[in-house]
Amino acid sequence: MAEAIVSRWKSTVFFMVALALAYSLLVWNKEGDLSSRLGTQRILSTYEADLKSLVFTGGTNQIVFSINESGDWQVGEEPNQLIEADETMVESLLNELISVRLDEGFTLKKMRERGFTLADYGFDMPEGSLALDRSGEETVWIWGSQSSLDKAQYVMKRGGKRVYTIDDGEHRIFPERAEDFYEYKIFIDSIEHIDRVELGGSAADGFIQLLRNGNRGWQLTQPRLGSVEESDFLTLMEMLSRVQLESFVEGSAEDATSFGFDEPYLRLSVSSVENGMRVFQVGDASLGDDTFRYATQSGTGRVGLLETGLVEKLIESIEKLRASQVFEMRGSSLSYCHIYDHVREIKLGLDSNQVWRVEKSFDRLVAASVINELREFIEGMVITRFDVEPNPNSARVNMEVCFGDRTYSEEITCLVPLDLDAPVQIQFVNENKVHEVNRVKPLFDWLNPLAYMQRALFDEDWQLGRIDRILEDVTNRMARVTEEGEPGGVVGSAVEFSQWSSVADDLIKLHAESYVVSYPPALDVFQLDDPVCRLLFYERAQAWHTKELLIGGVAPAGGRYAMLKGHELIFILSEASVRTCMMSWKDNPSSNREE
Repeated sequence: MAEAIVSRWKSTVFFMVALALAYSLLVWNKEGDLSSRLGTQRILSTYEADLKSLVFTGGTNQIVFSINESGDWQVGEEPNQLIEADETMVESLLNELISVRLDEGFTLKKMRERGFTLADYGFDMPEGSLALDRSGEETVWIWGSQSSLDKAQYVMKRGGKRVYTIDDGEHRIFPERAEDFYEYKIFIDSIEHIDRVELGGSAADGFIQLLRNGNRGWQLTQPRLGSVEESDFLTLMEMLSRVQLESFVEGSAEDATSFGFDEPYLRLSVSSVENGMRVFQVGDASLGDDTFRYATQSGTGRVGLLETGLVEKLIESIEKLRASQVFEMRGSSLSYCHIYDHVREIKLGLDSNQVWRVEKSFDRLVAASVINELREFIEGMVITRFDVEPNPNSARVNMEVCFGDRTYSEEITCLVPLDLDAPVQIQFVNENKVHEVNRVKPLFDWLNPLAYMQRALFDEDWQLGRIDRILEDVTNRMARVTEEGEPGGVVGSAVEFSQWSSVADDLIKLHAESYVVSYPPALDVFQLDDPVCRLLFYERAQAWHTKELLIGGVAPAGGRYAMLKGHELIFILSEASVRTCMMSWKDNPSSNREE
């Protein structure tokens, strides 16, 4: 029984204590703010997803921060005149507000009991206010005067029943100027999303376009095709992310002529699928201060000032992305070359057998040494200096080249110096600037068709069947086999062909010592209208001769003039080659016939 009475008594005491605690909390809540008793009270909570705007008012100044329909912060002095805000700056301001701690202070009831009014704490003429709009519900915090004892600032919620104090230093969160929160950066989109960059304007000297091309990365597409180093492009993007205006000026970008935007000094645009196109234009130099230029960004209508030096660095950075490799070979080798000036023209390319031939002005094989030099000249050409002064002592030669299957071509103008040691300069189509390359004047005359000619008269795989020679109206025949299929030789000679084979090999290894002229107006000058010797060369299994060599008069420098009939090219045969052609075809092959 005694134990039951004790247990009931303990339960009754616990219930009475709980009632007393609940009553005390209820009284405190009516008198003030319950949250101030149970935890730290703050002006702005960390979790304020419904926050739509903040309006700071101090004296005659007002600064409005508001979130637009796109979820971006805007700032200004009037709610209807807001511009894009620097998100980083706004976020920093919000963090400062979140960090402000409201100390308990006192209730209005206690204040009146002590005989004070709100005017005694500066609320009749507040130093400032902060209005918070949470999805249409407005809360206004008012800043009163400073405490003379602990240098605290009195604040209260409009319509509230309690005065709080905050540290006086936290009063400094009030922004002084809306301009401090303007977004002065030009490009704020993430560079990972950009897929096109274009540069134009009078300072850019031509249109430059860069495109992101799938797995191939960034490529130059205008004014020509070219590869771009990814690291160089990322460096440019980092520079763009740091470019910002110095300040804004009065006026609208729609008044294009007043600021030079009708014919911009620089027009830079970046595009992405996610964010569309952003266009940035730089106009005339600022009136009274040419260290700045007027600038604007599409869609804003605002005009700002940008340092001229920064503009020049930006242009230089973009122009450096123009590939230093002159030709975009796409992993293929040279297959066609068209070289011309205002008078002469050369075309050469690979034929169906992948053999280099001159296509214009006549059809001939190209000397391997010359084509190797030409290919090395073109494929290894790299820009060593951009935007140089043109060499006045140079000749302009245009060059169009193709690589691989000739599905596309590239063209440049070469400024070939007269000085063999001076570097060649180039100029791209639709560009005004001249660039220096790592090449000097070729050792051969690349506009002379004779310079490309292969000196050998026969291809390496040419198979000799027989030779007919007409010398001094006497015709001789040298054949590998007779008409009956027997081992051949010189007709009328008892010596077997095996002893003449070295002579036959020398004849099909004939080569031009040098070329004299193409398409000569007359042959009699070279005594080729009535040659002293004619050799008709037959390939194996051919009934008709395939080459006819004509040997004419003696050349001043030695040797004789010669030509292959129908090829309209006159060249010189060396004296040794002439002796081989005109030697005596008697029983003894070693017996040479004197001229």
